[in-house]
Amino acid sequence: MLDADPYRVPKPRTRQAWASWADDVYNRGMDVVFDQEWERQARGERSSMMLLPVHDERMHGPIPDEVGADVPAASRHRRALAQQLHAQLADPPSWTGPDRFGWSVLEVPAARLAGATRALEQAPATARRDPSCVLVTVGKRSGAVVLRLHGDTFSVVFHVSPGDGPVLVVLDELPGYAVRVDTDADLKGIMRVMAMKHEVLAAVDKMQRSRPAAAGAAVPHHG
Repeated sequence: MLDADPYRVPKPRTRQAWASWADDVYNRGMDVVFDQEWERQARGERSSMMLLPVHDERMHGPIPDEVGADVPAASRHRRALAQQLHAQLADPPSWTGPDRFGWSVLEVPAARLAGATRALEQAPATARRDPSCVLVTVGKRSGAVVLRLHGDTFSVVFHVSPGDGPVLVVLDELPGYAVRVDTDADLKGIMRVMAMKHEVLAAVDKMQRSRPAAAGAAVPHHG
């Protein structure tokens, strides 16, 4: 008898196969979400799917490793670190733990660092004002969708999908370091971070929908 659920993934029989099974279950679950969202859109119903302009190396060329010469000297190190962290989030190293980003990431509540608070407040307006400041990529190995935004004096890097990864803020005023702001124990701090992510994604989604010919990737987002 055939299984009635085409998305079902049989459980593994060995411990070695468990990790692959978990990945398969997640991927099949995402397939279900995407199928349901596309069906809603086809029926003209409101959808929570966001369309993001993912950088495709085949179309857009490789992502530059170096910061352009037109960037002010005070911001070059900050942008370079943000680009490095963006690459690490997209395809993380094989080990995990608090040191996987090296010594460059500090866990500090945004409220204790005025520059980090300003960055969270200004990031959505920056995305709306200048869509070119935003870069979205998909990890070649991990499949993670990661967004990087460059402001005038700050950069923000965070996972889009899956959405539970680090949220990193890099500041001109704190050279050589990034601040991880998603581990704040204060509820208001967490809500501030979540609001920033939602508003930035909404701004990018609006821009992408105004350019229907542009390459993009659909990502489910539920606020």
